[in-house]
Amino acid sequence: MHSNIAAVRDLIRDAFTAKDLRRFCYDRSAFRFILGEFGPDSSLNDMIDAVIEQSEKHALLAELLAAIQEVNPGQFERYRERLVETGTGQPVDNLHSADVHHALQDQEREIQRDQRPISQTKIKQDVAVALSPGGQKGGVPKDDKDFVYDAYISYVDQEPDRTWVWEILVPRLEDAGLRIAVSGDVDAPGIARVVNIEQGIRQAKRTIVVLSDVYLTDNMADLENVLAQSMGIQEGTYRLLPVKMSAVDVSQLPTRLSMLTTLDLAHPRRAEREFGRLVQALKGSLPHR
Repeated sequence: MHSNIAAVRDLIRDAFTAKDLRRFCYDRSAFRFILGEFGPDSSLNDMIDAVIEQSEKHALLAELLAAIQEVNPGQFERYRERLVETGTGQPVDNLHSADVHHALQDQEREIQRDQRPISQTKIKQDVAVALSPGGQKGGVPKDDKDFVYDAYISYVDQEPDRTWVWEILVPRLEDAGLRIAVSGDVDAPGIARVVNIEQGIRQAKRTIVVLSDVYLTDNMADLENVLAQSMGIQEGTYRLLPVKMSAVDVSQLPTRLSMLTTLDLAHPRRAEREFGRLVQALKGSLPHR
């Protein structure tokens, strides 16, 4: 048995609007990388094609259907018996949900066994496409609607920074309706870390730098904020948005960070006001020099 791609396409079309499909991919780390395939003017059909193509390519089709069943069980049930077919091209009758997932998992294992090594030239071409918004080679975002995320959070995945970012910062920003990417959480599997960092930063309107004592000594964090600031210089924009999660020795800040206005989100009296300023900045347009 094999997947019936036409039925999968119809299921997604009936289960989601364009906005819902974008949110569906964003909310699931396994599919978040597909957002890079969506252009600002992509139609729902374009987005569906990208989701199916990338799910097949990365052996995620069974996981995709399981997630769709979770968020829209009614539509899944309508298409259940059409989602897989025999070698004759006919749907399989009396097929249970578990049978669908098992059949697709078997198909994905066959695809993985049959895969051949990809040439280095093809890899470089794919990476070049992945690095630019909407899957287009070259170019820089020209206005806010081209960005996949409102903010990319650059932080160090150590305590206490980790807890503060995931339990305080991210929920506050997402509750405000902002699209947030977090360093290390939006990385596409099998891609070099530095490539994933560049892709995440490029697809976000602003990069939030979570300043702390441990951040100032971390080499990867330094790479992230240098990369974001370099993009801003090339574009003539201000991409970096530094915030303090705790008291920081400002004398230890490099000049390129100390010259920027920093929001103090740990201030005993002004924290709420500073959070409001942060949300306002992220909802506004990307500042130009």
